[in-house]
Amino acid sequence: MSEDNYKYNTEELESVMLFTPDKDDAAIYVDDFSRLSLDCEGVVQGGVDDAIKWVKSHAVPSAILVDIDGAECLSESIYELCSVCGPTCKVVAIGTDTTASLDLYRNLLAQGVFDYLVKPVTLDRFANLFNCVKTGRIGEISSGRTIAVTGVKGGIGTSLIVLGIAQILSNERRITTGLVDFDRTNGCLGLLCGLQDEDGLSGVLRSDSIDTRFLYRSMNTISDKLSILSQAPDYFSVQEAIDQEHILTLGSTLCQMFKQVVWDLPSSQPDGSLDVLACAHTRIIVADYTVISARNTLRLLKEIGDETDGQRIVIVCNEHRQNSRLISRLEFEQFINRKVDIELPFAGKSIEQMLLKGALNLQKVPLFNESISSLVDLICGYRSASKGRRRLFQRFILPFERKAS
Repeated sequence: MSEDNYKYNTEELESVMLFTPDKDDAAIYVDDFSRLSLDCEGVVQGGVDDAIKWVKSHAVPSAILVDIDGAECLSESIYELCSVCGPTCKVVAIGTDTTASLDLYRNLLAQGVFDYLVKPVTLDRFANLFNCVKTGRIGEISSGRTIAVTGVKGGIGTSLIVLGIAQILSNERRITTGLVDFDRTNGCLGLLCGLQDEDGLSGVLRSDSIDTRFLYRSMNTISDKLSILSQAPDYFSVQEAIDQEHILTLGSTLCQMFKQVVWDLPSSQPDGSLDVLACAHTRIIVADYTVISARNTLRLLKEIGDETDGQRIVIVCNEHRQNSRLISRLEFEQFINRKVDIELPFAGKSIEQMLLKGALNLQKVPLFNESISSLVDLICGYRSASKGRRRLFQRFILPFERKAS
């Protein structure tokens, strides 16, 4: 194809196209594009051949993402797509674990593909990719992901949810998981895990330097895939100020050690909490259906900003006790201008009775455990298309102003 025949799009990353043959995946990708403030019209149901036909009749975009699952004559099709796109367009392939292999990846690179994404693709992974498209080179990707969980008020089961996430990630999904109880005054994750000695966090925060060996010695092992960094409750001492750089170093070092790092951040947002929220890949806000929760949720959403940088925000409403719902879900959502992502059912007295006998095991509370499992699916990128379909018709989400930190 001659250089004169190209119709280039000169607006940097203003035009991104994604082709997938699966309509449910298309609905989910529309949701992702809307969160990243990209044009949702760029998501098209179709395969590699459809992408080739589209490029021949439209201006060449900044990037084209194509789902290669089930594609016939893949090598030839990808080569043709890269040829018609030209040097200014970054072609990215998306596939499942079963199609991913080192030989396939090398072959795709040889054909001119810019990168390869393995399903499920998380929002932060998309954001990282689009940043790489802007710079024109593949950047370094952190081996671990940070999940920050905070309640909008105390006593609504935030620590219980944090432990549930960590247990499912480590025990059921077999993912190496680090757990951080950042409540230095009255943390309870150690109690929920059945620990006696839990003074590691205070030493880490007072140390001059942090490395993986030091952290391994400071953490308690819960299982072969789960470790926790916490400290015993300290009600009387004054909490010292924490340097932001120290917290960021702690977070990045934990991400070198674990695939998923789950932080339990107190609702009082002590020094360092907002720094973790600002940098986390996924931010989970726990609330209940009360007016004070709705107000605090809206305030926190304005504080931590939107999702255009790929940092997913998940709203969880926990029915932590019977008759705790004082306003309806619709009233709550209308007040915060955002949908609730997950509702957790009332677990009854089973959890309290379990804690009297030892460590918490959520598998013995099936209904609550199933809801936490759905939350973990959302965190890891496995999502139902139902919400995406609604966004397919809406084509947008309500934006939030990002405050300068």
